[in-house]
Amino acid sequence: MQSFPAVEIVISSIWRYDFSLDQLRARFSLDIAARIDATPQTERVNGKYLPARREGEILDWFAASGCQNVPWIALDDAAWQFQ
Repeated sequence: MQSFPAVEIVISSIWRYDFSLDQLRARFSLDIAARIDATPQTERVNGKYLPARREGEILDWFAASGCQNVPWIALDDAAWQFQ
């Protein structure tokens, strides 16, 4: 990511339920950490994380940030979180 300084990084990991944004950023080098944000947390239904909800959280972040028309890519090991 250091070769692409214009790329923003948005974390939608379940880790953001257990760690603050500052704690997540601390896991990265300072130049990368400065570009990191996180998606909003959504409530679970009956304690469960809903299928495709991660995609929804990403889209919610785009809507709140005013960046709806910006190309994006998700790197994730949970394909069921996306339509």
